[in-house]
Amino acid sequence: MARKIPPKNPYGPQDDTNFKRLWGESAIDLAAREGVTVDAIHMRVYKWKSPWQRKSKPTICEVLHGKTLPEIARELQSHPSSVHQRAQKYKNAYWQPPFPRKKKYVAETLNEVIDRYDDRTWLMPEHPDYEDFFSRRGHNENKE
Repeated sequence: MARKIPPKNPYGPQDDTNFKRLWGESAIDLAAREGVTVDAIHMRVYKWKSPWQRKSKPTICEVLHGKTLPEIARELQSHPSSVHQRAQKYKNAYWQPPFPRKKKYVAETLNEVIDRYDDRTWLMPEHPDYEDFFSRRGHNENKE
């Protein structure tokens, strides 16, 4: 049996939805602002009971230093995977080996690599726990 697809609303998106009543912003607007699909926003609500939470838990760099992996990689001019490895192995992403690094990256190449990584924090600023989590770590999200 073929699945019936419901017809699209000829009047466009609804102005007043349950999502908008619950969260104060429509899922369509939030998805456009985040650059994801509306289904992704609904999955956030299904998984974590909040559209403002992007991931299930913070990354190790966010826990240790209050910054995302690409932020620390740009700061150190190092590859993000090496920063992540240092954070896991030494519990400090800023750890430097006692000997100098052999491989130096060209700035354009390094920025292309870093740009592939997701630069967003695990919580959005609208989340109720955002201030509590990032105030303890001295994080500052003024990228926009």
